[in-house]
Amino acid sequence: MNDESCDCLLDTGSDICLLPESMVDPHSIRQTTRTLKAANGTSITTLGETTMKLRVGNVSTEITGLVSRHVVEPMIGIDWLTANAVIWDFKKSTNLDWWSIVLIA
Repeated sequence: MNDESCDCLLDTGSDICLLPESMVDPHSIRQTTRTLKAANGTSITTLGETTMKLRVGNVSTEITGLVSRHVVEPMIGIDWLTANAVIWDFKKSTNLDWWSIVLIA
């Protein structure tokens, strides 16, 4: 937020992105019918959905995700990873962690 770099969890096991309430403009949160469940099946309360600008290295894009007060860092889901053709080489252990990820309010 405010053009500052932040740590993000790349979560290939999550169908959707999840954004912390603390990083989201409350006026940008939209109502949604999408729901969120933890890996153990329990429901996670969300405040709605938002779309934010995102910069990864020199590439500007957007991220749409559910907003929750129960997470402290953005969780980048498989929806964003596939839409942006992210390649993650597990054998070489290379991914986005050398890029600066910036959420833009």
